[in-house]
Amino acid sequence: MQVYLDDANLSTTDENMSEVKAFMMLGQVTTKFDGVIHGFEEAFHEATGFPHPVAVSSGSMGLLLAMRAAAGTMRARKFILPVLDWISSANAAAMLGAAVSFGDADPDTWLIDMGAVPNHADHTVVVSDLFGARHDIDLRGRKTVVIEDASHTLGSRYNNDRCGDIIVHSLNGNKTITAGSGGVVSSRSHWEEIERLARHGGMVGGGFNGRMTALNALIASQQMKFLTGFSRIKQRHNQIYRDRLSGHLRFQVVNPGGDYTPWMTAALFESEGVKNIVMDHLNQCGVPYRPMLKPLHLFPKFAHMGSYPVAEEIYARGIILPGSTKNTDEAIEFVCERIQEGLK
Repeated sequence: MQVYLDDANLSTTDENMSEVKAFMMLGQVTTKFDGVIHGFEEAFHEATGFPHPVAVSSGSMGLLLAMRAAAGTMRARKFILPVLDWISSANAAAMLGAAVSFGDADPDTWLIDMGAVPNHADHTVVVSDLFGARHDIDLRGRKTVVIEDASHTLGSRYNNDRCGDIIVHSLNGNKTITAGSGGVVSSRSHWEEIERLARHGGMVGGGFNGRMTALNALIASQQMKFLTGFSRIKQRHNQIYRDRLSGHLRFQVVNPGGDYTPWMTAALFESEGVKNIVMDHLNQCGVPYRPMLKPLHLFPKFAHMGSYPVAEEIYARGIILPGSTKNTDEAIEFVCERIQEGLK
């Protein structure tokens, strides 16, 4: 049985491919073709409702631009980050020379515990929509600037009036839809500064070469046509995992109030020892998986920043299951059967 971990599903039609090939034949695939890039940004806005999208070269670049725009001229501004997350936000804060602190994960949702995050005007908080789940709180109206890392969320439907001040999406090669490499930053209040920073800082300087190329934008535009279909596949596969394995594994609690589309499905075993036994069995069966995200304080650069017991426990017991939309329902059933075998 062929099982795909997080492979991109580059579903295309002959018409779509011919458009991409014709564009490549022009020999110019850079940011000079602004019309192509703006066309993708319009398609993204129409599909998601997120305001003023700016297409950028990657989700990581999007976070760097968002954090730079939020910090403004206050170079010593403090960023509060989820400790259970990909390292991009921490790297961006370090590149900006900003002070950083971490917030531990909620034991049920695995998202940053906002109850422990101070609401001060001199702080910028990054919240990560881990595996596609979002906070069940209104992130707007806080004294802090809130950056929402929505790299895992594309395809989910929530009330966008409750989202962060700046929202960052990823279109990396393993996301629900892909540009090969790319991202989108949206904001009602910071979008002009983000766009300026992404264009080398404009005439003022101080920016980056952060815009998405026209070729990536064209690929992303074609992929957007499949967003609804791919989202339904991910939702269906997530439900299969939960139906077949909820008696053996503990799944992330997803807050109500939206049409949840998981980027990947993750779950916790009873113990780290049980996880290791099952992972060995999956290796023997040729079933791919990913380890749980490593808490940021376990990286050498941030090892001095304390202990975060909830994130450490999730990391020790967690696994990320195959989530590519190239998988059939039968492939997901096959994965569930192999996990059940490993638990016996």
